[in-house]
Amino acid sequence: MTYSIKIISLNDNILKIIINEKKSLSFVKEITKKTNLWNYEIKNNEIIINWNKKYNINFKIFNFKDNIEIFQELENNDRIYGLGEKYARLNRRYKRFHMWNVDQQLHLPLGDPTYLSIPFYIVANPKKFFGVLIDYAGYIYIDTGVKNSKGIFIKIKSNQAKFYLITGKNLKEILKYYTELTGKPFLPPKWALGYHQSRYSYMSQDEVIEVANEFRKRRIPCDAIYLDIHYMKDFMNFTWNTKNFPKPEEMIKKLKELKIKLVTIVNPGIKVSDEYEVFRKLKEIDGFIKDSKNELFLGVVWPGICAFPDFLNENVREVWSSFISEWIIQGIDGIWLDMNEPSIFLILSKDLEEKITRMLKGELNLNYIISNFTTNMINKNTGYVKINAFHNFKGNKIHHDELHNAYSLFQVISTYEGFIKARPNQRPFILSRSGFIGIQSFAALWTGDNQADWAHLEISIPQLLNLGLSGIPFIGADVGGFLDDTDPELLIRWYQLGVFYPFFRNHGDINSRRKEPWCFGKEVEEIIKEFISLRYKLLPYLYKLFVDSHREGTPIMRPLFLEFPSDEICYDIDDEFMLGDSLLIAPILSPGSKARAVYLPKVKWLNIWNKKIYKKGWNLVEANIKTIPVFLKENSAIITTEVKDNAEENWDELIIEAFLTKRIKVRIYDDDGKTFNYKKGEFFEIELNILKDKNKLKIYTKILNNNFIPSFNKIKINILNKINIENVLFNNKRYIFKIIKDFISFDLYIKDLLK
Repeated sequence: MTYSIKIISLNDNILKIIINEKKSLSFVKEITKKTNLWNYEIKNNEIIINWNKKYNINFKIFNFKDNIEIFQELENNDRIYGLGEKYARLNRRYKRFHMWNVDQQLHLPLGDPTYLSIPFYIVANPKKFFGVLIDYAGYIYIDTGVKNSKGIFIKIKSNQAKFYLITGKNLKEILKYYTELTGKPFLPPKWALGYHQSRYSYMSQDEVIEVANEFRKRRIPCDAIYLDIHYMKDFMNFTWNTKNFPKPEEMIKKLKELKIKLVTIVNPGIKVSDEYEVFRKLKEIDGFIKDSKNELFLGVVWPGICAFPDFLNENVREVWSSFISEWIIQGIDGIWLDMNEPSIFLILSKDLEEKITRMLKGELNLNYIISNFTTNMINKNTGYVKINAFHNFKGNKIHHDELHNAYSLFQVISTYEGFIKARPNQRPFILSRSGFIGIQSFAALWTGDNQADWAHLEISIPQLLNLGLSGIPFIGADVGGFLDDTDPELLIRWYQLGVFYPFFRNHGDINSRRKEPWCFGKEVEEIIKEFISLRYKLLPYLYKLFVDSHREGTPIMRPLFLEFPSDEICYDIDDEFMLGDSLLIAPILSPGSKARAVYLPKVKWLNIWNKKIYKKGWNLVEANIKTIPVFLKENSAIITTEVKDNAEENWDELIIEAFLTKRIKVRIYDDDGKTFNYKKGEFFEIELNILKDKNKLKIYTKILNNNFIPSFNKIKINILNKINIENVLFNNKRYIFKIIKDFISFDLYIKDLLK
């Protein structure tokens, strides 16, 4: 078939390619700037591209009636990263993936598609980095080397396509430009960085208060407790089960006294009942998705027979955001959006009964029923479920197939708008299970219904690393595993890893044993408490990473190659990771292990527990049940503080913990942690340069912004490795220091820094 190709150089780093140009939904914000770094030509069906006289990148285009196919040839040492949360190792090459959001029941490599679709991948090796973003919210199939091992095969279920080629000098640049196109990550409130406790479900307000009191009585830091669907009346959104939650206002008041936030689940399925206000108000504005006969598209979910809000319709988003606003005004602190792929247990159709009868007679197979009447039973061999429904977008009728993967994104945006209505100058907190490109600007994500299994503990690392490489930094997996029963060792090891997840939540299924920190007795509790406390100790370092991510799109949890791109070994390691640019985490991922092999790239590394220094390369590192290998990179530092019960408490003192052999640059940031005032310049930011010059230690400061009074008035600097120092010079003036157990320590005061 004939087709057209249009190529536009947007700027030095982004090239836009359009196949069969026509008006369609777009999820990117283009930034144009004159450039001469791109050279390209079209020969028959091949696009031949050269960027900056460095990279040669080719695409072959094939056009069919209902889809467009693209083939991109790769080099043998090219790896592929990104594509969201897929159940695969860090390097996505030689796999098949479906982009079609579903409530995936099979949490194994065969369990694809998953809850989230991010059609963005990065091709990388030590000498080349580029990304490809497909701007389409319908079904996409991506084969990274199964059909043809020499490259990537892409099938887009549409007769037109837009995609972007993103280049850069390094991977951080690519993510910076990617998030300029799709939206920078949101900056969460400080409390969202703390520890969150959840269960499906805490069944009554008495149980909620009991759990909250346990955290405070046991002095285990905690910032939030979650309510799953049993707080609702008959599982209906924005209602209370008055039998078990008779006085929610008293529960909310008590939680606030304990300084614990409340996060409630909200699902998209709306029970069909004229007695239900949410259904009635949305029905009045013709606000539900329709079927092919322009009647309500119906499916069975938790409340029973449900209709589904048409979040593309701006009138629906206005009504939904008003319900969210009214709900949170009573004292709700966060919203947890679940089932928003959307998950539909059974799609109701007038011919459903007839089709099932034919299946029982052997005239139709089970796969036909699965692919036509439920969204929850597909795997890699099925890949796609047609939802024969229609949306109203600015007066135009659009088939659900064209935007399925963005359904949850529009719900998240509408929910975010509800927060802003209720609290215009308060940062929202939204947790979403499903999403699409751009979700990072509005919500955190978690990887869904994982299991209490060592394999799920391990796979969470490449899942989260690839989410970060997909532009989504605020991410986590359910600590302890959601489904099935955990054991003491697995729970400890999961907490030891979860402390370093950007989003840190324990969650468990209604049929599984309890997973709170104290559920296995005092000895296990004390180990878990120590690691939760470590999370709170690291809050200043973590918060700075979130600020950096908000500004630049940089992941918080990073694969080793992001920091060490010239080291080829790092490209295939996915059982270790960097937290920011200073800490390397190597969790214990198998039962009974008391040590593990750890790869340490390029420089020396300091074990934060025993201060032992390791050389680069492979090392055997001991780790009994009370510890995991955590290393501080040479000539880097972390910023810590005193542990408090919750993350909103002021940092009374900051501690810079450094591994210094030459020079360290440390940036300290603080703001009110709650409002958007930082956007008006109301934040404190300072840069410290610490230099070892023979037997002198020199500290220089640079004030980057001083429009906010930080809560701390002192910064302690601890040099964790032994160095021979006779004098400390602060801005060229001699400064008092201490030697404690052979280690250098001294205090800086904010009033001195600001002189």
